[in-house]
Amino acid sequence: MKKYIAYPLLGLLIIISWYLTYRYTGFSLILIVCAGLIIAYSIASYWIENKKCFINCYFKQTSLLSRILSSKILLILIAFCIAFVVTIFLFTSVTTWSIDIWAVMIIDIVVLTILHKTITKIFRTTLKDEIGSHLVKSWSVGINTFVLTMFMLFYNYNTLEEPSYIKNTLKGSVQEATKSYASDSELINTFVKLNIEKDAIVWYSALYTNEKINNEDARWLLWMFFLINGGIVYYGFSRFFIEFIAFDLEKFTKSSNENRN
Repeated sequence: MKKYIAYPLLGLLIIISWYLTYRYTGFSLILIVCAGLIIAYSIASYWIENKKCFINCYFKQTSLLSRILSSKILLILIAFCIAFVVTIFLFTSVTTWSIDIWAVMIIDIVVLTILHKTITKIFRTTLKDEIGSHLVKSWSVGINTFVLTMFMLFYNYNTLEEPSYIKNTLKGSVQEATKSYASDSELINTFVKLNIEKDAIVWYSALYTNEKINNEDARWLLWMFFLINGGIVYYGFSRFFIEFIAFDLEKFTKSSNENRN
């Protein structure tokens, strides 16, 4: 049972280590690379395992799409591209998390663990072993991402306040926003500042539009941004932690079966 808890804690340790070190050393990039590889593996393994069933069901074997989807290398490359974007969104977002958000995300790890374990028990005798574990992980990620995104949208709706860095001009707002988020590593600094600049631009645009035009477009712009940005971040978070949770659950289940026998 200790190992069952330890694996998700290892994933949490990676994220916390990034949060504590990204300002001071470029070596924290190793943590992003590790996380990116885990997320890429999570996506690619499901696609590769599922591709035969998907291709046979929907495409003719002689079609171009069938040939493209049959390529493991292409699927892996696409998975890596998606993982790169998702990982950058996740880890740059971590730098702006408040204590409240940290608490919610830690609780969500527990929720994701329970969700995955429950779905595994329900479909243990229904799904084939080859694809079953990948399907359960994907279902768990999908459900958790949706619920977490909706919860955070509701949370932000009730608690969100105008950031203190918003000034009278867009340039001033962006400059003020990036003051508190910087790293000694030029590459990390670029990604972190792009993330906070993105937030500042959306905030300023929404507030400026609302003030000058006085309609609902600004509010919709702001909430659509939170929905899309949050969805990507929480998908990455779920994909990252499901590998630790599933790996641990498989080990724990195997150990329990051996003990029974």
